[in-house]
Amino acid sequence: MVDHSTVAELVGYLINGVGEGADSNITKLYEQHMTTTAASLPGEDLFVDVISTVEDLLQEFRGEAIVGRPHFLMLAAAVMYAKGKLPDGRLDFTRVEDASEMLRDRTQIIKAIGDLNTAIETPTEDLDPRALPFIEARQSSQRMPSRQARFEYFCHALAGKSFYDL
Repeated sequence: MVDHSTVAELVGYLINGVGEGADSNITKLYEQHMTTTAASLPGEDLFVDVISTVEDLLQEFRGEAIVGRPHFLMLAAAVMYAKGKLPDGRLDFTRVEDASEMLRDRTQIIKAIGDLNTAIETPTEDLDPRALPFIEARQSSQRMPSRQARFEYFCHALAGKSFYDL
């Protein structure tokens, strides 16, 4: 069911934007769209495009902490934003780069994601303070403050900026 829940949440992002990730919210999404036809949902091509982009960016990090569900979801949301396909929802877009600045330099994006992955695995006492909000966000992976923090870091990464550049 984790895969179904992840897919449902991603489709929910395309419909409503990012909100709280509680099971009750996912259940509410299922209930709201129980009779919805596939034709009235966001296009399958768009969904596949977003997932393919995320997979491409994470392929060298297989088995690493950065591919965990909370990070995967917010990276996918950042990709949706970069492609102009993420509704407002509850995220604050004023704290990130313009979407037109994202997804330009794959090499820099991979490096920035790698820096985040390294930060996840670094003991807190050795961590660069600029990474602390990203690391602290994992304490509450489904709540909006933690989602906002991860979203911002992933948007910076998609603009080719490491947290070292912040």
